[in-house]
Amino acid sequence: MKIKSCYWKKSGIYEIINIYNFKRYIGSSKDVYHRLHKHLGQLKRKQHFNSYLQEAWNENSEAFRCFMIEECSQEDIPKREQYWITKLHAEYNINRDIYPSYIPSEEVKKKISEYSKQMWKDKKFTNVYTKIKVYKLVEEYVGEFDSLKEASQILDVKYRSIQQSLSGNHKKHNREHQYIFKYYSK
Repeated sequence: MKIKSCYWKKSGIYEIINIYNFKRYIGSSKDVYHRLHKHLGQLKRKQHFNSYLQEAWNENSEAFRCFMIEECSQEDIPKREQYWITKLHAEYNINRDIYPSYIPSEEVKKKISEYSKQMWKDKKFTNVYTKIKVYKLVEEYVGEFDSLKEASQILDVKYRSIQQSLSGNHKKHNREHQYIFKYYSK
């Protein structure tokens, strides 16, 4: 399944279609290119949330193509996605009715933002403030850091790269750093 770069940062509706039986999955995103890449990654790892699509992919991954059906504004996405699911009878969509398009008010968005900021201040997001141990790839012990953020700053390694390394989702041949990260346990 090749994803066209022209979908980069385009907001709209897309389809993933099985070209052998013409069954399709309809989805939407504010960035179709990245959303399709997320689907592709989940399908390849056999971790896709949609069991129908995953089963079909497992049978024949070569059968799938993806296309952007319609470019539209983020505000119009829910109603346009529902339109296309209904019109094209999207067989791979588990729920063919889009959940009610609740758009939070500015007041609610502000409360969520304030709550999130407070959670960061109170160190409630444990993955950020969890102690970790770091080794060089040759198993040379580097030291302990009080947080991923601290390790990122001191070792000059991207925070996301450390997260991926800790979760085991990194590719050793595509690594941008020379470290092995492990959670700290007493």
